[in-house]
Amino acid sequence: MTLKYLLDENVDKVYNRQFLQRNPNLMMWVVGDPGAPPRGTLDQEILYWCEEYNFILVTNNRTSMPGHLAEHIAQDRSIPGIVLMLWKDCHNCSPMGTALLICVNLSWK
Repeated sequence: MTLKYLLDENVDKVYNRQFLQRNPNLMMWVVGDPGAPPRGTLDQEILYWCEEYNFILVTNNRTSMPGHLAEHIAQDRSIPGIVLMLWKDCHNCSPMGTALLICVNLSWK
């Protein structure tokens, strides 16, 4: 199974470029890309989309996403995983070396 990642629209696109430079075969889309949810899509809808299309969500939304995720799970729904970026942006450094990522598998069905 190929892992697929969806970057939240608020995640700096430099992360997408850096990851793809290091692994060109990686499937990583950004909200707003063709085939991905459009920019401005609500968090709950992003979670539904990730569940339907089997994408791991990459987000820096530490404010509202945990609550939306809890509601999603409480509705007996799931997503393949979530990567919560603890730092939003670091324009003067390599994202690969500065972002702390946490991945949690949320496929409990």
